[in-house]
Amino acid sequence: WKTVTLVSTRSSAGRNHAGQTIAALAERAGRTPAEFAVELLAEDAAGTTAAFRGMSPENMRRILGLPFCMMGSDENARPADDSIGRCHPRGFGSAARFLRLRLDAGSPIEAAVRQMTGLAAETFQLADRGLVRPGLCADLAAFDPDEVDGTADFSNPHTPAAGIIFTVTGGEFVYRS
Repeated sequence: WKTVTLVSTRSSAGRNHAGQTIAALAERAGRTPAEFAVELLAEDAAGTTAAFRGMSPENMRRILGLPFCMMGSDENARPADDSIGRCHPRGFGSAARFLRLRLDAGSPIEAAVRQMTGLAAETFQLADRGLVRPGLCADLAAFDPDEVDGTADFSNPHTPAAGIIFTVTGGEFVYRS
């Protein structure tokens, strides 16, 4: 329970406490962590989400350095105003964080970017993606390699990544800093 972090809930017991562990919240409420978790789920089963730590930072860095490892996420970025709920911090920061970790590990920028683009397109046989070439879909991002990083956390999961200058999808600008 000390590593289970509340991400989102509409339950009165947990509302406005995103980013804190279930253990800490339960202690403040005078309940066991299991009782507290059941209370959250009884009030808001569909909207209560939590994050579970499953890997050490050292293992994460080692795995990211493998030549066949590519960036991916099972989260999406929701509106910044929480109108359809809070997302996991990786919704706003996974790509930038992946890039920062690779660059800090000494990866050449071209190799780090390939792990995020060309390798994924190749693996999933997306013939019109992953490269910059005439006739392919124009999906591009410009970033400052000294500043790029995912800055979202569980308390502020809708924080845009640092160092992103612009993003183009299908030839259309979708983000400009």
